[in-house]
Amino acid sequence: MLFSVRNLILCVFLPLVLVSLLQHGYYWTQLPDRVATHFGADGQPNDWMQKTSACVVLGACQLVVPLILLGATTLANRLPSSMVNIPHREYWLHADRRAETMAWMNRMMTWIAILSLIFMMAISRLTFVANMRQGSLDLRWFLMLLGGYLTIIFIMAGRSLIRFGRPPKGAISN
Repeated sequence: MLFSVRNLILCVFLPLVLVSLLQHGYYWTQLPDRVATHFGADGQPNDWMQKTSACVVLGACQLVVPLILLGATTLANRLPSSMVNIPHREYWLHADRRAETMAWMNRMMTWIAILSLIFMMAISRLTFVANMRQGSLDLRWFLMLLGGYLTIIFIMAGRSLIRFGRPPKGAISN
């Protein structure tokens, strides 16, 4: 299957991790010694770190958050059905459907992890560019990225609700 979790991780996630590391290496050489790492609602910097610390923290966040999401899906596969929170779980997590349901959830969470990595890479780029210019964060791009990220997350959540909505007519819950 083209979109198996394994293929997504090997063909999309891991190359993005490499690009993320390269991104930090590329910008590290161009950043000032003191880097703005937080910006107010007006886009003006209001917190700073040393360049190396900033790159390590930003890079670690870019990697740790998606890895936590991927780990959560692995954990969910091992949890008893009573601890998995989806609508109509008695039906969807019945032994006859559990493997298919969990595979679908794993693919969805893998896509969310990939999307989160891309979003954080883009935010890091905005942060690096603002620091290289010693100016403010480009709020237009930040808000477009945030809006796009949240829109896709809500669409994916909606797809999950539709997918795990009512069981098919005539289906029994066991």
